[in-house]
Amino acid sequence: MDQGVFKNLLKHATFGYSVYHLKPSVKQLTSNDRFNQIINQYDQQFKSNQSTNASSPFLEFLGLLIGNKQQETHIYLHQKSYKVSLAYDEEYLYVYLYDQMESSIQYDLLTPDQIKYQNFSFHNLSYIWETDTNGLFTYVDPIVFDILGYHPNEIVGQKHFYDLFHEEDKETVIKMAFETFAKHETFGNVMNRNISKTNQTKWLLSSGVPKLDEKGILIGYRGIDTDMTQWILSSEKAEELEDRFLTVFKHSPLGMIQYDQFGQLVLYNKKFLKMIDVKNQDLLKMHVLDFLDNRLKMTFELSQDGTANRVRGNMINPFKGLKIPVSADFMPLYNNDKAITGGLIVIEDLSLAVEKEKRMEKLLKTDSLTQVYNRSHFDFVIDNIRKSDLPLGFILCDVNGLRVINNSFGFDQGDQIISYVASRIKKVVGSKGIVCRVGGDEFGIIFKKSNLSVLESMTSDLKKQFTLLNPFGYEIRVSFGYSIYNSPDVSFTKAFTEAEKMMFAQKVYDGSSMTQNTIDVMMATLFEKSPREMNHSKRVSSMSWHIAKKLNISSSFEEKVRISGLLHDIGKISIDDDILNKKSELTEEEWVIMKKHPETGYQILSAVSEYDDIAKIVLFHHERYDGRGYPNGLYRDEIPIESRIIAVADSFDAMTRDRTYRKTLTTEEATSILQKEKGNQFDPKIVDIFLKQVLQTKISSS
Repeated sequence: MDQGVFKNLLKHATFGYSVYHLKPSVKQLTSNDRFNQIINQYDQQFKSNQSTNASSPFLEFLGLLIGNKQQETHIYLHQKSYKVSLAYDEEYLYVYLYDQMESSIQYDLLTPDQIKYQNFSFHNLSYIWETDTNGLFTYVDPIVFDILGYHPNEIVGQKHFYDLFHEEDKETVIKMAFETFAKHETFGNVMNRNISKTNQTKWLLSSGVPKLDEKGILIGYRGIDTDMTQWILSSEKAEELEDRFLTVFKHSPLGMIQYDQFGQLVLYNKKFLKMIDVKNQDLLKMHVLDFLDNRLKMTFELSQDGTANRVRGNMINPFKGLKIPVSADFMPLYNNDKAITGGLIVIEDLSLAVEKEKRMEKLLKTDSLTQVYNRSHFDFVIDNIRKSDLPLGFILCDVNGLRVINNSFGFDQGDQIISYVASRIKKVVGSKGIVCRVGGDEFGIIFKKSNLSVLESMTSDLKKQFTLLNPFGYEIRVSFGYSIYNSPDVSFTKAFTEAEKMMFAQKVYDGSSMTQNTIDVMMATLFEKSPREMNHSKRVSSMSWHIAKKLNISSSFEEKVRISGLLHDIGKISIDDDILNKKSELTEEEWVIMKKHPETGYQILSAVSEYDDIAKIVLFHHERYDGRGYPNGLYRDEIPIESRIIAVADSFDAMTRDRTYRKTLTTEEATSILQKEKGNQFDPKIVDIFLKQVLQTKISSS
């Protein structure tokens, strides 16, 4: 490579670089224009923010990086990110600054707010523009005057973008531009010739993105043009530090290859070799096309005609067939006679970025709890059904009694059950279908090219998974419904509804018995946590039943009171063992927790339709006759009579049984308190029946 041409290229490169001498102190030896532009902005930004007193905030920042031997970081300017890469040797430091692959300019250009355009005028070599679908300028910023000599009002509404092009280029440019418009494609780093108002040829590097309205209809293009005339026409000759420029090439954190007019490699750096995983291999005289995929080859062909461009594609290791995702800048090289003598490709390895994109894509469509697909991906699959996928089979699954489990054992236990159910479903379905979590406790399974026979067989296999033993100690039941979707002309909602109806029919059949079984397990769990609670619940149940019998209402009323007495403290299942079995008096905070058990009991029991009345009795068993109880402060007859019965039995048993934090009362002492609290805490009628008709038979000790 002609070192003078190379120096000229690096001086005007799209990335910034600088070389510093490290000893005895940090001293800059050389830098290119792009580096100086970025650093000047950096220093101005930090000085204007009064965040430093240093003469050069960047040099101060660089000193910190050197002290920590840091090799990579980022800086942010005008809503744009630059990567800072440092390479060290014994005496010298090489600093590189280059834009991130996805420039914030491109994103900001997608918004119609032209005030943001001020952020893009980094220097007097770039201007922003907008056109309609015919190519007529609808906006151009004032920097255009410094480059082309036109005031904005001489261009906006007056000229099409191709009116400014060199006559020799117009036909080709118009054809390529409107092909791009038709495809709504983004274009980047396209080199082109414009004619200024004073008839001078200006080389511009153009990038643009489509403008779409709210309905996604193309309404024009917006972009940025950068004046590259000095770079193209420069005839500076190599001076001192030519070896240093080659060292910049050598140490670049970007891969670089130079090729001649025939496409044969004449120079490459170590980063390129590392990128394509080639060691100790002589690549000189190999053809550049050996390393490019089809997309990069197309861009290479354009560069042969003098078009600089950036594109994403794959570099190839021709010896192993490996592909490496990259962003590549193709830049033609010229001699002093303006003839193309070859080119340079600057390559950024995007392997990590692509891997992150893949992980992000997976995260966006995966349910984090169960690791099956989420509702968003389910909707995506349904929205993109093809005729070749039909008939589409659909199974809907729902976990029964999850609300009871959440209320009793906590949401962590509920989450574990949902994950367990998902794992069982995935085990059966495998690669035959697409499993998605479509609701809190619902799963949807999609089968392409399916039929009812397949769905019936699959549902049968799924049901078997939940008749086996599980790690939770109580039965888990899942209801299923299925349907076939035959026509893309009919909304999938109909198939979903059909499966849902079948599932709910099964849920009504299975749900009640399953939840009752779960409640039995909860009571057993509560009694295991606290044997004292077991004995207390049995005694309260017995005393309450005897009181109910004396009222002579009905046998069903008596049975309801008996069951309510047994379950009245089921809400304590969610209370920590340390509080439930505490041997000393409860603190104020602990009493707040304890007093929640009627509401928790109600939430558990109300999940079973047969227990609806019992749930309300349990909810109100700590209400007081005078209206000063909890949780609702009900007054006298507002309190269900069953709850008033349990309140008397519960209090009497609590007073006459062991409590380590207070004295146990005698039957006489407890009787005295019940008499005293008639009309206050307790229903007088219930107290009288208990004391005169029940207690005398010594039922309390049974």
